[in-house]
Amino acid sequence: MMASTATSLDKLNAMREDISVEAYNKQLRILGIEAINSATSLEELSQIQTTYKLKTEDTKNKALELTTTLNLLNQAYANNYISIDDYNKKVKEWVDIATQDATTLEELRVAVGQFMGDDNFIDSNPLYSDEYAQGLINLASKYDSCAEAVAEYQDALTTLASSTAENREEIKKMVEAAEEHLEMSIRAEEAASKHGLVLDTLKAQMNEIAKAEGVTEKTALEMAIANERMNRGVAELVNNWEDWKKILKESDKTAEDYAATLDDLSAAVTELVGWYDDLALDSEFVEENMGLIDKAAEGDVTSILKLGAAVAQLSIASADLDATLFSGSLADGSVNAF
Repeated sequence: MMASTATSLDKLNAMREDISVEAYNKQLRILGIEAINSATSLEELSQIQTTYKLKTEDTKNKALELTTTLNLLNQAYANNYISIDDYNKKVKEWVDIATQDATTLEELRVAVGQFMGDDNFIDSNPLYSDEYAQGLINLASKYDSCAEAVAEYQDALTTLASSTAENREEIKKMVEAAEEHLEMSIRAEEAASKHGLVLDTLKAQMNEIAKAEGVTEKTALEMAIANERMNRGVAELVNNWEDWKKILKESDKTAEDYAATLDDLSAAVTELVGWYDDLALDSEFVEENMGLIDKAAEGDVTSILKLGAAVAQLSIASADLDATLFSGSLADGSVNAF
């Protein structure tokens, strides 16, 4: 009986005494290669590899086909289904696709960072820095206001590419500074769009805050956003609170004007305390905090802070108010609502 007639492992093993070791191993590999096509997981592929004594080169393509997540890719590499070159190539393909699809800075950082589980992936893993840099430039190119920051960043990257061992660390710091500046330029655009703020006003305030010693550009931007939103919230309360309060006190809670006023007040308080999402205040919250809202409408800083804390408690299950940042934006004890 010839080995070529074996169509299953059982049949091949039944023929083992009648064929040479070389013929047996050759036929075993043929059956193994055929079995690979039926594998639907790395676990099945592992069993097939062991059973049919296959090599890494035999299972590599199927292993790559089955690795649809980073965890699976890590597993495939740990089990020697793929080489380190295969691993890096696959990840770079994923990162490249993800960075092209990113529409916000947060999406871009997640797209690259998810492969590392570390927000400091750029510094600690130079393999991915090129993808992040290109994704950052692509994202910033949507905004005219980022053109100068993009040019500075590209110049810094070019300088780094031609740097020597003697000056590389110094130039890396220059690249990091240019990168942070570009990121903040993008964040300013995104914040202005999301919250309906005037970009030039926001950036002017950010630049003014950043002049203070020890204040980073990121902190300055966050404080500028919080302050602009707070001022707008105070202005809304100053202009409308007396009318709203009358409706909330005198109208039936099931009336349309009561519900509409609650919505308007919720929107104003969302801006006032710099909340990350739209609030939906209820009558109980308003009744309990009427005094704070009264004083907040007058620009009282302490009352605004206390109102922010009350909002945080209301939403504690799903949100986290950055009290430190909020306090910092009000540290001078004054409010400019107009």
